[in-house]
Amino acid sequence: MLARADKLQPVLNCFITLVPEQALAAAKQAEDDGDAGRARSGLLHGIPFAAKDLVNTAGVRTTFGSLLHEDNVPKEDAVAPPA
Repeated sequence: MLARADKLQPVLNCFITLVPEQALAAAKQAEDDGDAGRARSGLLHGIPFAAKDLVNTAGVRTTFGSLLHEDNVPKEDAVAPPA
């Protein structure tokens, strides 16, 4: 996934911020949890996803699509209502 995103980003410009180190760490944790029978997210456990840049993401630059917020790094994730 990361290699594909890296390859296509210059052409598609679809990501504002990529965090490959965090993605790899989360993938490793998901794999370890799955191997140990501790899958936490049901059938979607370990599936990569991209968050819109309109949603606060703790420790990750979140610009809300605006240069006015180009250096914004929220301390907390946005609250999402339960599905």
